[in-house]
Order: sequence, then C-alpha cells, then structure tokens
Amino acid sequence: MPICLLKVYRVCMSLLVAACMLLNATSSSAQTLCDPSKVPYLVHPSKHEWVTSLDIGGGWITGLLAYLPPDYNTSGNKTYPLIIFFHGSGVLLHSNPGLCPIFEDQPEALVNKIEKNQFPTSVSVNGNTYSYIVISPRYTSYGEPGYYSDKVNELINHLIANYRVDTTRIYLTGLSAGANIVLDYISSSMENARRISAASMASPCFETWRQPNGPQIIANAGVPTWFLHCVTEGAPCNAAVGWVNEINASSPLTPPRYSFMTPNSMHLGYPQSLPYCQGWEHDTWTALYDQNFVPLDGAPNFYEWQLAFTATLPVTLKSFTARLSNGKVYLRWVTTSEKDNSAFVVERAGGEKPFTAIATIPGSGTSGEDVVYEYVDDQPLPNLSYYRLKQVDIDGRAHYFDTRKVMNRLTNKRLAIITPNPFTAGPAIFINTDKKQRLSIYITDMSGRVLSTVSGTYEAGTTELSLSTGNLPRGVYLLRVAGEGITETQKIIKQ
Repeated sequence: MPICLLKVYRVCMSLLVAACMLLNATSSSAQTLCDPSKVPYLVHPSKHEWVTSLDIGGGWITGLLAYLPPDYNTSGNKTYPLIIFFHGSGVLLHSNPGLCPIFEDQPEALVNKIEKNQFPTSVSVNGNTYSYIVISPRYTSYGEPGYYSDKVNELINHLIANYRVDTTRIYLTGLSAGANIVLDYISSSMENARRISAASMASPCFETWRQPNGPQIIANAGVPTWFLHCVTEGAPCNAAVGWVNEINASSPLTPPRYSFMTPNSMHLGYPQSLPYCQGWEHDTWTALYDQNFVPLDGAPNFYEWQLAFTATLPVTLKSFTARLSNGKVYLRWVTTSEKDNSAFVVERAGGEKPFTAIATIPGSGTSGEDVVYEYVDDQPLPNLSYYRLKQVDIDGRAHYFDTRKVMNRLTNKRLAIITPNPFTAGPAIFINTDKKQRLSIYITDMSGRVLSTVSGTYEAGTTELSLSTGNLPRGVYLLRVAGEGITETQKIIKQ
C-alpha cells in the first residue's frame, strides 16, 4: 500500500475509534438515570414516563411516574384499570427533590418491579384480559396522623382527566406511610371508599383511633381491602390487626383479606419464603408486589386479586350541601350518573336522636348526565342537627351517603361557629354570613403561625365547612375569619 494511502487509512481508523469511544461514553452516560449503586437496572429508556412540574393538592404532589400499557398509544379510546402506588416516608428523607428517590428508597417497590421486568404486561381474570396503568406520585410531605384524602381526590381527578382510566377499576396501594395514606382515604368517607375498587396496604402504621368511624365506613361501603403485617412488628405498625378486627366486627359487605405473616422458621428459599416475614420485619411489600407471591390463604396474587372487583355504584354523587338561611335548611345534591335509581330519602337527626325520614325525592332512573336535586326543610331542629341521603334502587337495596351538619342558633352573631369547644377531635365548624361573599378561614397558633386554612365563596346563611384539626396537638389556638371588610378571631381549645 502506498505510504500516502496508509497515512489516510490510519487517520480514518483513528477517527473511527475516537468516534466509537465517544459514542460509547455518550451511551453509557445516557443510561444512568439515577444512582447506579442503588438502582443499576434503571437505564434509559425508562419504562415510566417522568412527569414533573405538577401542582396537585396545593403542592403536595409535584411529579409522578406513569407506566402505560404496551398498546396504550395505539388502542384508540380504550380505557385501562389504574393502580395508584404511594411510596413510603423514606423518599422524603432524600435531598433529591425529583423522582429518583421513588426508585432508590425501596428496591422491591412496585416501580422497581416494573423497571426490572417483574411486572405483568397483561393479567387474565374470569376470561378477560387487562393491562394496568400504574401511577406513582411523589408526595412532598407526610405528618402524623396524616389526613390527605382531599389531596388524593384531587390526584384521582387529575389522572382521570389526563389518562384513559376505567373509572370502575381504580385501585390504591401503598407501603408503610403510603399504606397509611391509602387507609386514611378509604376510611375518611363513604364517597371516597365507594370511589375505589380495591385497596391493599403493606405494613400500615395508621391506627384505628386516628379515624374512629373508619372501620364502619369501610364495612358499610363494601370496599375490598388487603392488609399485610409481620407478626413480630409492634405498635404502631401492627395497625392492620386493629383494622381487620374492627372491620369484621362491623358486619362488612366484603370481609378484609389479611396476610398475617410469621417468621420463616423453616428457612425456605424463594419463592416459598414470600408468605413469611422478610429479613426486615416492616417489609411486607417485597411479597405483595411479587407475581410469585401466593399467600397462605391461597391464590390469587396482588395483580389478579384486585381485578376481581369493580366500583359499580348505582349513583355517583358529585356534591351534597346543607345550608341554613332565614330559618330554613336548603339541601342540594348533584349526581353525575344514576343506574336504576328509584328515590332519595332525606333523613334528619338531632342531638342523641336517631335518623328519621323527612322526605322522599323520586330518582331519575338511569342517567349519564348531571342531575340536580333540592329540598327545603321548613322546620329545622334547633342547635346542631344532621342530614343524610339514603339512595334506594328499584330492587329496594339502599345505599347511604355521608352526613351534613347544620347549626341553627337564632341568637348567634359570630361569623364562625365551632362546636364543641373545647374539642378532642373532629369539631363541627360553620360559617354564618348575611350575604354571599368570599371568606378565608385560618387556624393559627398563639403566635399567628397558620396551621390549617380553607377559602371559598359562601352563600348567605350558615354552612358547614371542612377544616382539618386532626393533626393539631392539645393546646389553645385561634380561629380567624377574614372577608370583605370584616374579620373575626376567637379562641379554640383542643383537649
């Protein structure tokens, strides 16, 4: 080969080698999405969509990971069952505010099962095949006792609006603090419990005293639940025991499923070891999210179990309000869908008296549009009273919705009414205004630091409002109301 050609050849080879090295370095760099020492399998492209810059629940959720079924982008208007996975509080300890800590915190969490190809792309139940959407939100704070149901509802609404979700198949699951969030949500109200098709909680630490009516709500709503707990773990993270016992004592429509794990005394290997306590007694999610997990009560596994359940409410209630004005109570409720709805029975109770029916309003049968109902109680009870709706199907079956409170004090001149005061948990708080206006209501400590707040436009009269007090320690606080040129402050006491 002539010398000139040889030189050209060598130059070309050198350039080729350099290009290959550069390409390899670039590829290697692109593959590292998070800390490779913790999640070496998390390589580009991720199996999740990484969604950031969100503002859900007043900044409580700032981003999320979205796993979509393989055929999601080619299946037209097809809808899919939705799993919402809530991580544990360990994620909050990471200095990284992004989405990597969801992967890095617990290697056997649901998000990592997906990245490691240990997640089923399809599941067959009762002759039908399904593929899941899985959403894993990054929540930014968690404090005991952890009441976040309103924020979870906002998240669910966001997901329904932005993904093709089968709204009859929404499933909640979580580990540790994430399990607490799930448990709080389904036990907070009948509406919330009925919105969910099934819920699974790995090692919850949310004890029943934090939601005293929770077991009865879950039992009455019939929401299927699955609790997992290692017997060697003590309070408060043995909370599953109390929830299971109290739900069962409340004559549940759907008894809870309970995986009560014991130590692996026979030193069984994988996967026979899954139904037993793991090396860390708090870790029951390693078993829950494993496709090979067969609980001691028998199949099915997590992915198959929840698909056996759907949320098929005869009526979906969009809103229900009760307002006192000019000595009368105005009830208004709106439904977004009805199926075989015969009637609504309006029931009222006062003091220690039981609920009694005061009116029956015909239903709309079957409807897929918003329907507005109204009823006026011309002779309300004095002081504090309660109203609730009983929905009756055409076959006679009844379903109850949550109660609304009304305060009827003729001599009261305050903007805000709180009863009882002092209180221990869950006081009733009312706004009392002589005209429609926008008000902001705050609970502060004695130094003025805001601990809880809510704002809204309130009609003339007395209206109940929702203001969180469950996470307040015992002490003296200020309840402050600010509106159009008016302010009011009063002392409140939690015992």
